Amino acid sequence: MRRPRALKLVILATVLGLVGCATAAQRQAQQMRETSAAAGVELKNCSEAVWNSPESAPIRPHIPFDLKDATLDEMMDSSKPTPEEIAAIKAVHPQLVACRNTFLDKVNTTTSTIAAVFVENWNARDSLLIQLLQHEITWGKYITDGRTLATEEKKKILAEAQRIDANLQHSHEADMAQRQVAAKAMTDYLQTQEMINAINRPVTTNCTGFGNSVNCVSR
Repeated sequence: MRRPRALKLVILATVLGLVGCATAAQRQAQQMRETSAAAGVELKNCSEAVWNSPESAPIRPHIPFDLKDATLDEMMDSSKPTPEEIAAIKAVHPQLVACRNTFLDKVNTTTSTIAAVFVENWNARDSLLIQLLQHEITWGKYITDGRTLATEEKKKILAEAQRIDANLQHSHEADMAQRQVAAKAMTDYLQTQEMINAINRPVTTNCTGFGNSVNCVSR
């Protein structure tokens, strides 16, 4: 059987553990941030490598790697892809899809709803690409519509991230409330045990006499 002091230390350690440890929501949020950041960097590096490859050379004069960097001349480009440029697009696109799939495999494990936003955007971008390949739109139209899609994608990702954060914050607050209840129960138990120990503690009485008087002290 544990001694009262040992029991007190165990309970205090438990209380501190309940209050101080990260909640499940905090751990989940941290995992989401780390996974998304790492996957995003990998996607960018993979896509840049494809973009800078020799196969992409015929495409680069018409469109920048990041659509937000497009110049006015590029956005006003009224030309349509040549057979050589179409062949380059068809050669490069499967490599970009492979980059996307690697990204999705990782992000989908922690934030499937965010991954769904990317898929929706990429489907729309590919529809534009098909129109470009079929000479239904110009390079400039592909760029301007692509920029619009990118803006919409960012808004949707931000909204979904805020929704996820709100849910995680709610879970965190609920978890902390439960921990505080448990910590109070532990503290109350400790105080009760100390009262019981005080009641059950043996009483020793020491008396001293001086003349006709006696003085006793109990401990």
